[in-house]
Amino acid sequence: MSNVLQSLPIPAGRDALGVLDALRTALAGAGPALAPMPAGDERETARL
Repeated sequence: MSNVLQSLPIPAGRDALGVLDALRTALAGAGPALAPMPAGDERETARL
């Protein structure tokens, strides 16, 4: 079984806690594979 790779914008500070549900799902194998990206940094996201 293969998963689709999906970007996961990671916000700064305490807002990063908002991605925990997506990470939990991915680690359980029930969702897409995730590629963490810095939220709000288009230049760094494009580089990745």
